[in-house]
Amino acid sequence: MEINPKSSDALSAIAAIYRDRRDLVNAVKYSKNALKLNPDDWLAYNIIGTVYYLEGNYELALENFDRAVKVYPYDLDNWKSKGDVEFRLKKYSDASNSYEKALEISPESPVVLAKLGMTYFLPQSN
Repeated sequence: MEINPKSSDALSAIAAIYRDRRDLVNAVKYSKNALKLNPDDWLAYNIIGTVYYLEGNYELALENFDRAVKVYPYDLDNWKSKGDVEFRLKKYSDASNSYEKALEISPESPVVLAKLGMTYFLPQSN
């Protein structure tokens, strides 16, 4: 089986596999290649954001999750991940808003409900 090197979807799928295997260098490489072909590839932004999050680079992670939700606001993980980064940055009000957006997509997500609940016990000013 061959991978079409001109398909951003194929490259993002490969990047997701590398991300899941914690091969972060290749995850970013394939995601960036996908973005060269399709600057609106929300999955590529999500993967790059995840890599930056895992590396502790929360500002760059947030930039990529912001792009992911802008391009494709219908994905639970985009909003949950954005909220997670905002929480780490102590932007609790923003995190709360992102978790609420995630709940609009999946109202009974126990993970998102728990994360949203945690924001209620923290200062809401950003």
